[in-house]
Amino acid sequence: MNNEKVLSKFIIQKRKEKGYSQRKLAAISGLSNTTISRIENGEIDNPEIETLIKIAETLKIDKDVLISIAYSKTVTLKGGELPKELLDIGMEYLEINKEMKERGISPEDIRKILEILGKK
Repeated sequence: MNNEKVLSKFIIQKRKEKGYSQRKLAAISGLSNTTISRIENGEIDNPEIETLIKIAETLKIDKDVLISIAYSKTVTLKGGELPKELLDIGMEYLEINKEMKERGISPEDIRKILEILGKK
C-alpha cells in the first residue's frame, strides 16, 4: 500500500520513540496485537474513541490530539516516514488550538491579534 494515513504514521512514530514493539503497546494498553497492527497498517481508518484513548494513555500522548488526528479529514502520504519536523509542527498547532478553545479564543480573535502585531 503506497498511501499511508497520518494516524498510522503518527502512532508508529510515537510507539518507536517509546521503544515499544506492537506487542508491547498491545500488552500495556490492553488492546489486541491485531488491533494495533491493523491501525498501524491503515486497515482501520477511524478506530473507536476508547481504543484511541488507550493508545494515547499508553504512549503518553494527549488523547484529544490523537482523536483529532483520527477524525479530521483523511490526509495521506506517499511512502516514507512522517517527517519529525512536520509531526512536531502539527502537534504544536493542535495543542495551541486546544488551548485556544479552552480559553474561549476564536479564530477572529487571533486575526485581530495578528493585525495588531502587524503579522497579516
